[in-house]
Amino acid sequence: MIKARAWPVKAMYILIAAALAISLILIAAPAHKVSAEVDVYAEWDRVTTPTTDGWVLAPNTSILDYALASDGEVAYAVVMNATWGSYLLKSDDHAATWTDITDALEDADDGATINGLVQVATDWEDPDFVAVALWENSQLRVYFSTDGGDTFEDKPGEVVDGSVFLTYVSDLAVSYEDDGEREIAIGGGDDGMYGAGLFRCTVTGDSAEAWEDATDITDYPGWDNMWTLDSDTLDDLESLLVTDIIFSPNWDEDETILVTTINPSLIPMGADDVYLQCGTSAGWNEKSKLGFEAVSIKDDVPLPS
Repeated sequence: MIKARAWPVKAMYILIAAALAISLILIAAPAHKVSAEVDVYAEWDRVTTPTTDGWVLAPNTSILDYALASDGEVAYAVVMNATWGSYLLKSDDHAATWTDITDALEDADDGATINGLVQVATDWEDPDFVAVALWENSQLRVYFSTDGGDTFEDKPGEVVDGSVFLTYVSDLAVSYEDDGEREIAIGGGDDGMYGAGLFRCTVTGDSAEAWEDATDITDYPGWDNMWTLDSDTLDDLESLLVTDIIFSPNWDEDETILVTTINPSLIPMGADDVYLQCGTSAGWNEKSKLGFEAVSIKDDVPLPS
């Protein structure tokens, strides 16, 4: 029995040794050429820095704002570079590489001086429509493009309604297109008389109507900036700032805009309250088509200025 089992064990070791020898031969063999059908996902190259060529690598650059479409293939970004200033960039390959399209903005400014770019927004479904907020000759303006940034319109002019204007910008948003029209909204802090500011305008094709103060209680009843939540209690003082803006995904049906605001709280001192507020053509919050009060998100929290 011992001799009968010895041969299979010996044969097994011979097979293992042969397998190891074959593997060493395969490792030493020259590599075959890769088929041309294999995708190349990345490649390395030497880049002299600092440089803005392709904006693949741009040292000392900060992203001020960005916007992208639903599939993420098209993206826009406003960047600030310590050496060259602010730029508007566009990507058509999921933000892998960028193209500088700032010249298209400058071509539309009719000889005015653009002092700096602030915000960018695009239609979630139609990335060919892009809006850019910028400072021009010390005025806040919004340019928009309907051809993906190849050309821009400097309409509707300065963001102002009467004597109210923005001095600080927090967010810029555009709605979906509905019957050939879409809305642009921009918010932040106004000239100090009322606190939080929000302006909107209607764009049709390459034309735009004048800006409207969306916090004006005559046109948008229900959001009186002096008592934002229609309350006469000290806990609901005027809003200091509109921080974020978004149009409803069902804009063509409900025409609803949502914003978050910061309100100062007296108890405790130095803290703030954060609210979500909704507006429609009928008014804000309780007077809107949705008909509910502003939603408290966070109470009595210290927020950076």
